[in-house]
Amino acid sequence: MTLVSTCELDGVNPEDYLKEVLVRVSNATTPEQIAYLRPHNYKPLTAAA
Repeated sequence: MTLVSTCELDGVNPEDYLKEVLVRVSNATTPEQIAYLRPHNYKPLTAAA
């Protein structure tokens, strides 16, 4: 399964997810913080347009 299809199954917009997670992952310092960014755990910080 691809990351995009996982996002779609979890009701997450893949484009918004990838944009935000690429920024947020650079600040993650532990495996737990990175795991939190998986599509099924993801909570957007920015409001959808």
